[in-house]
Amino acid sequence: MADRITIHPRLTHQYVGTYRHLDKWGAPIRAKKLAGKVIRSDAETADMSKGSTHVCRVIAPSGLTDRKAFIRALEDEFSEHDCAHTRDCCGCPSYDARARHIRGREYLLRVRVSYNY
Repeated sequence: MADRITIHPRLTHQYVGTYRHLDKWGAPIRAKKLAGKVIRSDAETADMSKGSTHVCRVIAPSGLTDRKAFIRALEDEFSEHDCAHTRDCCGCPSYDARARHIRGREYLLRVRVSYNY
């Protein structure tokens, strides 16, 4: 099963976390996200601050020429660090995305979830 997704390339990185919406974003890129799986290690189960890891493949649009830019766009789109609390232990989730090129138009996307405990 494939889901059509829209990826917005982040052109500037002046703001962090909660305020990243204030950065400049590029023209949207349409891609396909294939069904993936959730991986959970024993260390993640033992530590409340470590969440699951989601892994899936993404199919880039045809005609894509800049692989590095597409990887950056994937990582910016799926990473999220929005906690702006002044204290720890709020439980807010953070998402850290890493992508890499596999072959042709295929990319591997890995999103790790952690919680502020």
